[in-house]
Amino acid sequence: LEPSDPTGITLVETSTPGEVTITWTPVTTDIRGNNLDPEFVTYRIYSEGSQSNLLFSNISGTSKTFKALDDTSVQTFVQYSIVAETKGGISNYVYSPLLPIGPAYSTPYHESFAEGKASHIFGIYPEDYALWSTYTTEDSEIESQDGDNGFLGSEGSYSEDTGTFDTGKIDLSGLTTPTLTFYIYNIIGEDEANNNELSVSVVHNGNSTLLETFKMYELSDKDGWVKVEVSLNDYKDQIIQLRLFSHHALLPYILIDNIRIDNLNGSGIETTVDSSTKIYGGTGKIIVTGANGQTLSIFTPDGRLISTQKVTETDCHLTTIPGIYIVKVGQFATKVVVK
Repeated sequence: LEPSDPTGITLVETSTPGEVTITWTPVTTDIRGNNLDPEFVTYRIYSEGSQSNLLFSNISGTSKTFKALDDTSVQTFVQYSIVAETKGGISNYVYSPLLPIGPAYSTPYHESFAEGKASHIFGIYPEDYALWSTYTTEDSEIESQDGDNGFLGSEGSYSEDTGTFDTGKIDLSGLTTPTLTFYIYNIIGEDEANNNELSVSVVHNGNSTLLETFKMYELSDKDGWVKVEVSLNDYKDQIIQLRLFSHHALLPYILIDNIRIDNLNGSGIETTVDSSTKIYGGTGKIIVTGANGQTLSIFTPDGRLISTQKVTETDCHLTTIPGIYIVKVGQFATKVVVK
């Protein structure tokens, strides 16, 4: 008879860049529960992705260390499948956890899914019934929270469908009051309260810890984007992942936008520009008026500083390539789109 499925699968990075170790619990029974001598059980490891390929076979132990990534300059998710094998046949394929390997993202961390595309890696689980994916206004007829024509959503087909979304690794070093903020799109149920839920967890050292669960009907009594906040103070100076878990109890969609990890109220990027200063994007340029004598800084959407300078004129025109930017003047900032 075929062996039972492998269990207890773990996947971790080693101290060698690009190398991982996968482990599992020894299979000791067949599919009917009869005892098997572990000495007569071997294992195969398959890659996961668009094509699943056999990587290793005839493994007699319960772990394998190998090079998973050649280019260690960019963070990437990896995942594998384990199969147990005896003379009686093979087990089902069992997924390992998703694991991000490579350099962690720095903070401030910002993901806005501009134009329906993510600027950082994220992982979803193929066995989930609800699917996380990016959307544009054209896809959904809903305006993004920050006006960049993109956001993230979980879609369930049936009541009780769930889905999991993992970010890559994020380094909280340097933040004194690390805080997660993002926006949830509140949808009011027509006949009954929207009981959909979104849970936020932190994955740290391989363990997932639930931080907070947001119930849609508690967010607001109106349709629209609602800002939420979660403290990450317990993970100061650590490398973490965020895990979002969607539970569809009523409506098919749970939508979020403008994910940010920064100091609590420490970034001007979430504030608006005061009435005396105007910042907007033009064709091939950023236009700033009413900021004479103030410091002007330009950031990428994920918080990387591009340039900084002191404004010396009332009407300032800055030539730049098309794209989305965060422009900060003094203590105020806003997002602009340059065409």
